[in-house]
Amino acid sequence: MTIPILKLKVLLPILLTFSFVLLSSQSKFLIEGTSEFYNNKELSIYPIQLNAKDTASAKLKLVNNKVKVVDNKFLINGIIDDFPHPLEISYYDKEENRVYFATFFVDNSANNYKISVNDLIKDKRIDLHSKSQEEFNLIVRQLDDQGIELLPFDSDNLMKKNHFLSKYIKQNPNSYVALWMIISDYRYIGFNEGLSENLTFFGNKIKKSKLYEDLILTIKRDKKFTMGNDFPALTIDKTQLQKGYGKKYTLIDFWFSYCAPCLKDLPAYKSIYNQYNQSGFEYIGISTDRSQDIQNWKKVIKNYDLKWLNVLDENGVEALSLNITRFPTNFLLDSQGKIIAKDISPDELKSVLDQK
Repeated sequence: MTIPILKLKVLLPILLTFSFVLLSSQSKFLIEGTSEFYNNKELSIYPIQLNAKDTASAKLKLVNNKVKVVDNKFLINGIIDDFPHPLEISYYDKEENRVYFATFFVDNSANNYKISVNDLIKDKRIDLHSKSQEEFNLIVRQLDDQGIELLPFDSDNLMKKNHFLSKYIKQNPNSYVALWMIISDYRYIGFNEGLSENLTFFGNKIKKSKLYEDLILTIKRDKKFTMGNDFPALTIDKTQLQKGYGKKYTLIDFWFSYCAPCLKDLPAYKSIYNQYNQSGFEYIGISTDRSQDIQNWKKVIKNYDLKWLNVLDENGVEALSLNITRFPTNFLLDSQGKIIAKDISPDELKSVLDQK
């Protein structure tokens, strides 16, 4: 197909104008960082994402996701548009095989920021002067004053935090910081009624944003994994998981071989498996190990003598497509393959199997 020269002459200014508008809506930012504690070490910086298919987070792009601290200094360059965005700066301790991180916000405008990164084990507060970071710091201080933890792992703390956010959002209905805090909680613990109710309190500016729309779509998709629904028929590593289901119950566990909480529970699950396997209970372990960690995965299976079905979801491709990003994540299925529990502990699992 060819375009006549006359039409091309008409289209060219339009295309150039459109491209200029797209570029002009983006703002460049520079972060000048200092860190005596991590001098001569590598830090990682990534935009926080809603999920693996999050298109909204693509609106913030970094030139470099990893930086080496040289002479106590490092630089981060990026482009942002549309709305403020949180980033996560982290350090991977190879000896302890643990990642330590902190979160900070940048505004959706051209800016030069200065940050100082201390020992991330002891100090997760990042001192950065942006409007969104100042709002985040204010919220954290108010939470501290009320004895509410930032990470809502227990039900009592979650209830208090949801109540706090409901009042805050009603007073600040167009707060992207509050929306990102809800997204953060959702990434950690998934759907809950308090979170769903708080989403209704946002104003039209937020509700019309791509970020809000993506969150709503993600929640709808993830509800497939709620109690009473069929667990999806998966084929991983050329293995049809349904063929490995137990006659009565099946625990499907997403994990990886360097996951400390995953390894901690393995002996308990192994004991349960040995006790109830002959009664119709099966356990399917789905490893999301990276390509370079496959040998370690095989080593863990051998060292722990894991007799159940173990399959490899190399680099977590299938898990990401299901928006499973927290590990371990497990699902207990009944004899029909329906989900009857999620993230069940060994003690809770044993209780269910004892009753039946």
